[in-house]
Amino acid sequence: MDQKFILRHLTFLIGLFLTAIGISFTIKIGIGSTPMSIVPLFLSNVFPFTFGQMNFIWSLSFVFGQMFLLGKGFKKEQYLQFLICPLFGFFIDIGLLIFKNYSSSFYFLNILAILSACIIIAFGVNLQVMANVIINPGEGIVNAIAYRTKIKFGNVKIMFDTSVMVLGIILSIIFLNKIIGVGVGTLIIALATGSIVKFFKWVFELSGIEKLYESQISEQSL
Repeated sequence: MDQKFILRHLTFLIGLFLTAIGISFTIKIGIGSTPMSIVPLFLSNVFPFTFGQMNFIWSLSFVFGQMFLLGKGFKKEQYLQFLICPLFGFFIDIGLLIFKNYSSSFYFLNILAILSACIIIAFGVNLQVMANVIINPGEGIVNAIAYRTKIKFGNVKIMFDTSVMVLGIILSIIFLNKIIGVGVGTLIIALATGSIVKFFKWVFELSGIEKLYESQISEQSL
């Protein structure tokens, strides 16, 4: 098998794993998680499934949503998302095991922990983007909505993340009589992660690592 092919897919898997354990860490910290995690976190508190397993189902809904929105425009390679969904859920549950002993009542320490989680997530996202193997289901559904509505991807991303977070809050209040997964950590993640992603992208560009992947991609497309 082509070594470049292996490198790109291995990079993607490492990025997916880091993103998953970063999300798991935010759950264990307990002062707020990512907006996209609120609904599966709620579901894992209602049904006898783990947070990772509910993320698997949640991600699957995004893939089916893309198929519905795009129809014949849903490319064959995007079916690989069906493999990403269980992997991502599995990695999340591994992350919960890794951080199972984390516990702190010190607010400042938890803030630092959330920032650390943001760094892990951002690094993982950059690896996935740089590998350029396949779009993940969460980004895929946003891209499909943007395509159908003709609204800019960034604007749809903000609206979509806000909508699923509000949905999770409403469901939590109705069925659990409390709000779970939302807190100051959610705000920090929303504000900090994008900037950290840009920083890592700048580092990859400056170091020349990103060009290495670009050359691999262009060679493979010839």
